[in-house]
Amino acid sequence: MKKIMIRILFAGALLICTVGVILLYQNRKREQDYQYALELIEAGEFREATHVLYELPDGYKDIEVLRTYADGRRYNHAVIEHYYMQNIPDDYAGDLSEEILSYKEQNQILYAQAMEETEKKVAEYEKKEEQRQKERREQYASKYPYYGMREKDLPYCILGKPVSVTSCEDFDSKKISKRYRLYHFGKSGEPDSGVITVRYWYYSELKKEFVDLPSDNGYADYGIYYDSDGILWEFTERGTVRRRPYTPGSGSHSSNKPKNDDPYNVQDYSDPEDFYEDWEDDFDSFEDAEEYWENGGG
Repeated sequence: MKKIMIRILFAGALLICTVGVILLYQNRKREQDYQYALELIEAGEFREATHVLYELPDGYKDIEVLRTYADGRRYNHAVIEHYYMQNIPDDYAGDLSEEILSYKEQNQILYAQAMEETEKKVAEYEKKEEQRQKERREQYASKYPYYGMREKDLPYCILGKPVSVTSCEDFDSKKISKRYRLYHFGKSGEPDSGVITVRYWYYSELKKEFVDLPSDNGYADYGIYYDSDGILWEFTERGTVRRRPYTPGSGSHSSNKPKNDDPYNVQDYSDPEDFYEDWEDDFDSFEDAEEYWENGGG
């Protein structure tokens, strides 16, 4: 029994000694890493210093301020550094306090200079952008919309700014090839009015492939409008042609009817098969195209 007690006491003492040795080693390793991080910061190796600092436990000595300082300095950009420097207390008195507070003060000057330079660049950009818009207004002021006109140029054409812009349902989630917007100009049926269909996907003859356009700057794919003399015009990829205004009960062909709200001109088709053949890529199935055709595009 006595031997068993001795063995238990010996095992306990050995365990305590082992734990003590491990803790001593961890504390020594932690302090060595901490001192190494200080040396890296003093040497300007801020990126490497952050790697070492984030391996150390939170709350160890001045770790929080040192992390903030090294994080900011590694970007070498006055504005980004300022975001970090302002989180360092002005009365910080820990390790490397002289260097850190000195650079924080210096960064205030660099930040002010950087912001002043940024404001100058913004002002220059706005001035150039204003000049570009003036040139575009002059370029398109006497022109009517045409096939291929870019979306951002439409408001500068002779029709003026659109009274409304309508995006297709689920515009952002649709395939680019199925997206479209309708630009409505003026009062329907009156001079200088019309509707333009803008799309965001076209076949490039130069690249021999389909090209996606930005969701805010497509191209005019189809349009029908009245000019200042009240004459009705229609444009497609085949060009711009004059149309006779549609009058109810005239018996004229449906292509003479202004298709203001239908980007597919569904009333030009006498059966759904022809309609689906021309617009197959824009519908999930023949049934969807047939339903659209039966509803007259509405």
